[in-house]
Amino acid sequence: MNQIDEYLANISEENQRAKLSKLLKWVTKTFPNLELQIKWKQPVFTDHDTYIIGFSVAKKHLTVGLETRSLQHFVPLLEQEGIKHGTNTFQIALTDEIPHDLLTKIINYIIEDKKEITTFWDKRKD
Repeated sequence: MNQIDEYLANISEENQRAKLSKLLKWVTKTFPNLELQIKWKQPVFTDHDTYIIGFSVAKKHLTVGLETRSLQHFVPLLEQEGIKHGTNTFQIALTDEIPHDLLTKIINYIIEDKKEITTFWDKRKD
C-alpha cells in the first residue's frame, strides 16, 4: 500500500474519502506531469519540486490549499462563484460537485506562474 492509499484508508468518513479520492485521481489524470505526495499529513501536488496545490478533508468540505500569491490572483473569481476562502485556502463543500473548470484554471495558472521557481515555496515578493 502506498502513502496515498494509506492516507485515504485513514479517512473514516466514506463521503470524504470518496470525494477526495475522486479529486486526486482527476488531478493526476488531467495533469500527469504533477507529482502527488503526502506532506504535512495531506496530499499535495508538485511540479519540478515546487508546490502547486494541496488538499485536506474537513467535516463538511474539502480544503484546497494554495500559496497566498496564487490564491489572491483568484479571489475575484472565488467570490463571484460564492466560494468560501481564506488567505491561502478555499473550500469545496462535500455536497457540491468538484469545480473542475475552476481547478483547471488555477492549476494551469500556478504551473505557468511558477515555471521558473526553483524552491518548494514561492519566495517572490509582489
